[in-house]
Amino acid sequence: MSELLLDSLEIKGYRCFEHLTIEKLGRVNLIVGKNNVGKTALLEALKIFAEVDEFSKAKRVLDEILFLRDEKSLKPREASYSIADNFAYRHLLFNRPSLVADKENNTHYFSIKTQTEFYQPEIVQINVEITKNYTELKSSTENKNFQYHREIKNFYCSTKGLDEKKAIQIWDDILIQNEEDEAIKSLKIILETIEDLDFINYPRGAEKRVPVVRVKSFKERIPLKSFGEGMTRLLGVALVLFHCKDGLLLLDEIENGLHYSILQDVWKLIFKLAKDLNVQVFATTHSKDCIEAFTQAAIDDEESEGMLIRLERNKDDKIIAKTIEEENLALAIDYGAEVR
Repeated sequence: MSELLLDSLEIKGYRCFEHLTIEKLGRVNLIVGKNNVGKTALLEALKIFAEVDEFSKAKRVLDEILFLRDEKSLKPREASYSIADNFAYRHLLFNRPSLVADKENNTHYFSIKTQTEFYQPEIVQINVEITKNYTELKSSTENKNFQYHREIKNFYCSTKGLDEKKAIQIWDDILIQNEEDEAIKSLKIILETIEDLDFINYPRGAEKRVPVVRVKSFKERIPLKSFGEGMTRLLGVALVLFHCKDGLLLLDEIENGLHYSILQDVWKLIFKLAKDLNVQVFATTHSKDCIEAFTQAAIDDEESEGMLIRLERNKDDKIIAKTIEEENLALAIDYGAEVR
């Protein structure tokens, strides 16, 4: 399996998107734009599409998204919710409809649609019914494709980066699948002297497992953070790429915690592993340095299939998407065009 999971994307009624259409996607997609144009919302929509393969999962996924934005006060899966928490679902709807809804028109919906060359268009549509006393999620009877929609392996990495516990869990999964040699090989892209990697209790007797590496010309294992905080962030990117094999990786503000001088190495790692592991990547950034590094890495890798997606508001204040493929992006940067 090597084809792209998603060739196009259409979002209706979700957060700031009244109707957003992206007609072409790449293997590695970098999403840019000013504040409040929906960069994070686009990643959320992709997460919903990937995970909601049956309606019973919708509430769990939406709760998780709301919690990450501080729009729902309790963690997902906890037993009790306040009335305010139930009404939090309106934050997911375009223009946040009133809590006191018209009884004759109190159902709103958002939908996420995509298609590929090999599959019929697939749609995830979620209806939100709002009254004075409750909010209820319902599946759409008009959505005939919903029951056939398959869950897609994915991982959403927030602006804070990869959680330490999750990093350990992913590494343990890599060990179980006997893929640690490939994982270590991929890390050589960013640190050529690495010979081995593990997560151990370090120093001896410590309760927390931390990543340690063995490098050439040094017998002892060294904590990865000895090479700087950026190396831990890079390790996280490599781990989640392995975790998302044949799936989607969603990275919010990818440049966080990384010095501009290593951004090209980051993209070099992403382009190679995305191709080798058949991962489709969607990342957001505010950084011009990050965009330039993305462009250069895409040019260096002739099979990268890089795509820049710029979200902006048109004269009617509606959010639209403009796509720039890597060869045109290089020309834009050369001429000093503002692509952020």
